[in-house]
Amino acid sequence: MKASPPWWLVFIGLIGLWGLSALLYPLLPDRIPGHFGLSGGVTQWVPKKSFWILPIVATLGIPTTFTLIRMAMTDYTFLNLPNKNAFLSLETEQQQRILRYLDDGLAGVHVLMLLMFGYVQYETYRVALNTVQSLGSFIWGILAILLVYVVWLNWKIWRMVGLEAQRTR
Repeated sequence: MKASPPWWLVFIGLIGLWGLSALLYPLLPDRIPGHFGLSGGVTQWVPKKSFWILPIVATLGIPTTFTLIRMAMTDYTFLNLPNKNAFLSLETEQQQRILRYLDDGLAGVHVLMLLMFGYVQYETYRVALNTVQSLGSFIWGILAILLVYVVWLNWKIWRMVGLEAQRTR
């Protein structure tokens, strides 16, 4: 299965995260914020080279998820779905429809994570230059949206499995 449009958006976002990081890196001082507390204030300062951690984490995580979901589409032992027994009782076409939805949903998770990573990179840059004193509260909004989205995706997959199982009866 090839990459669906949401995954192309993820890969474009990943390139954007690297581009933003490369653009900001030369402007950073030797020490940058390495950790922010719950209030958004800096709790640890680290060397400038640490600025590459988020793009590296994204670069490792995204292809891993992309590959694992494709492996799961051919071998269901890789899956941990809600209502898995009902899922396994579905016909192949029904299972594939649910997995395509899950695939697109996981791409959505990564888009939100890339948005969050980009925001953190930019705010790290701003705090390092003393333009602002702390990570803005926007991070809490992104985290809340991400949490709600993951819960909703889990519920939606569970519901889809149940509805598909009812259709086969």
